[in-house]
Amino acid sequence: MKIDPSETLLEGKWIRDCHNRVAGDDACVRIQNLTHDYLVRITTDESGWDSLYQDPADGRFWEFFYPQGELQGCGPPTLRNLTPSEVKDKYQSWRIAPDETIIEGRLFEDNLELIRK
Repeated sequence: MKIDPSETLLEGKWIRDCHNRVAGDDACVRIQNLTHDYLVRITTDESGWDSLYQDPADGRFWEFFYPQGELQGCGPPTLRNLTPSEVKDKYQSWRIAPDETIIEGRLFEDNLELIRK
């Protein structure tokens, strides 16, 4: 269930099932599994809608959000890879050094996971 190093964007879509009901596609299911069972949740943005995660295997940052949040049920989810600079800009409570190591917060598991100070 890991994320391939070449992946940078996982976009869920809504589809109609055989009973004409709207359901999430395979990407929606994968995003749900990744955010519940694999990625490490770090924090949310100030709005409380977007969440920052980190991949325990490679340390990359991932943002979980709903790009069509105006739709009923918030629309399908998306996970996108963020650079350390993007993390710093949006999630300002975290500080990341230029070499992508954490300079504020507790470090463990070889700097792959952040814990809010």
